[in-house]
Amino acid sequence: MQVHKALAQGLIDHGVTTLFGLMGDGNLYLANYYSSIPGATYIASAHEAGAVLMANGYASVSGEVGVATVTHGP
Repeated sequence: MQVHKALAQGLIDHGVTTLFGLMGDGNLYLANYYSSIPGATYIASAHEAGAVLMANGYASVSGEVGVATVTHGP
């Protein structure tokens, strides 16, 4: 199994149904595969901080774990 598929499936197995992120070459395959899993939702952000804040707000309001994925920087 490829690493990005194992990570995406691991998130689903642990009950993560919503993933926030800024897609880049560091997490492209993970975000793409995760969004193809039935019942999984990927919400894109325009900035790394926005993705993390969305995940934090989601966790505060929903009571679930907020998860964000971002790519590497310069």
